[in-house]
Amino acid sequence: MADIEEAYRGRVDMLQAIFGGGDKGKSNVPLGAKFKAAMGLIGTKRVERQK
Repeated sequence: MADIEEAYRGRVDMLQAIFGGGDKGKSNVPLGAKFKAAMGLIGTKRVERQK
């Protein structure tokens, strides 16, 4: 999950550098909570690794 969050932040930073843009409309919801909500909407499940 941490890798996905870092990739997302990097992409946002890159797009802001290219196209400009500020922090207007920035949400106070943590990024991890947004991913969890989005993945829940498409029916994904967390599967525990077997040892």
